[in-house]
Amino acid sequence: MSPDLTSINEHAAIELVMELIAVPGGPGDEAAVAARIKAELIKNGFAARNIRHDKANRHTRCPSPTGNMIACLPGRGKLRNAARRLLSTHMDTVPLCVGAVPLRKSRNRIVPAGDTALGGDNRSGCASVLTAIRELHGSGCDHPPLTLLFTVQEEVGLSGAQHLDASLLRSPQLAVNVDGGDPADLVIGAIGGHQWQADIDGIAAHAGCHPENGASAASVFAIAHAALVDGGWHGKVEQGRNRGTANIGSLEGGDATNVVMDRLEVTGECRSHSKSFLNRMMRTYENAFTKAARQTKNASGQGASVEFKVTNTYPPFSMSKRHPAVGAVVDALAVTRRRPNFRVIDGGLDANCLTAIHGIPAVTIGAGDHNPHTVNEYLDVPEYLDACRVLLQFAAGPKG
Repeated sequence: MSPDLTSINEHAAIELVMELIAVPGGPGDEAAVAARIKAELIKNGFAARNIRHDKANRHTRCPSPTGNMIACLPGRGKLRNAARRLLSTHMDTVPLCVGAVPLRKSRNRIVPAGDTALGGDNRSGCASVLTAIRELHGSGCDHPPLTLLFTVQEEVGLSGAQHLDASLLRSPQLAVNVDGGDPADLVIGAIGGHQWQADIDGIAAHAGCHPENGASAASVFAIAHAALVDGGWHGKVEQGRNRGTANIGSLEGGDATNVVMDRLEVTGECRSHSKSFLNRMMRTYENAFTKAARQTKNASGQGASVEFKVTNTYPPFSMSKRHPAVGAVVDALAVTRRRPNFRVIDGGLDANCLTAIHGIPAVTIGAGDHNPHTVNEYLDVPEYLDACRVLLQFAAGPKG
């Protein structure tokens, strides 16, 4: 069968994204969103037994009753034995979106009605995938086997995708991931990152009477940070041909001004498009804190100590424009009559984990969301509808 797949029910697509935006669901609180998505899938051809949750939530950063949701659909007609395709997006929003009320401000724009962010990142992704599936089901056309992945806790370091049970995906060969931005922007590479924590233990003493008996955790941090800045390892990092970024994110410790600080928790991150250089940056940070702790002693020669640990990590990835997964998305984009804009970005995506950890080549497109994580967030309606069309074409499989 070759029905017309160039048009979609735009009114229904917009109603769906408005509905999903209004469902609260920050990281670790995706259960209500997952339930609504599951109900929509069952209405559109998915058997309940083929919709499962993995156990990623047992390993993710936020306590949660909900793992990643994975839904599988057999192929149909002449394409029933074609290579399986994966459509992926994440369910959670940042906390600033909780309580969002979507407002259709104009024909082309949806905004938050109150002082929240919108949550189009990434409910527009969820709605565009569901719209594509609804249109595909209604068309009755042939299509390859499909797997849908709705991840949890993307907004807290890609946690759901990192701990994904990929065995439940049934070995897809091509994947499209949906996030924010323009659907014509095809992300084929992204930076990798390590988030870390340094727990510094000093020695407490009365800062007014006997400060010499103390070993200050603050001094350890100060020495380490100065060495990293002086060596060019903080902020924009350029070491020979290697490039990256590094940042101190938070400092927490100390009890009173009259006590030599005996504890300090430092958090930070390092990012690079080079996996080897990323690891080198991490070793440099760990060595700086370890060396600073050895240098910080009290009058009796007792020293501070530090425990340095990686708290979260996601690898960089890059794909050739000639990769079959890229070609499949470019072919699907043709329905919009727009040219692809290939991008390599400095932020992490679920595609980092799908591609570099789980071995599933994933191209990321946007679903119309802009200015995410801010009260100025908005959904570009024409871009969102284009994303629905692109995903429908991708799910329908190869032509001819």
